[in-house]
Amino acid sequence: MTSTTTDRCLYEILELPRSASADDILDAFDELAMRCHPDRNPGDDQALGRYKQIVAAYEVLSNPQKRSEYDAAHPPAAGQTETSTAAATSDSARPRRRVSAGASFSDLFGA
Repeated sequence: MTSTTTDRCLYEILELPRSASADDILDAFDELAMRCHPDRNPGDDQALGRYKQIVAAYEVLSNPQKRSEYDAAHPPAAGQTETSTAAATSDSARPRRRVSAGASFSDLFGA
């Protein structure tokens, strides 16, 4: 991880509460990585930096062992609970749509 990633809470980078499930982490990664991907933001160094942070956060939080080690080394900040962060979102606010790499147009929208 880069120093800019370690300066911020990985849960905040993915805009998730610390209690997020593995599915929540994957959903947040999918959404944020698409939004900040360098191919969607050519020449935008800020988007590239954010994308790198998102990837680094996902690499840790998507691995149960690395996540456990991160949680042990980085307890919630003062005033922060296990289920809330400054950027926490509710499950109902996050759309749940997964698309496999092999999905066709008719798979997504029906035909």
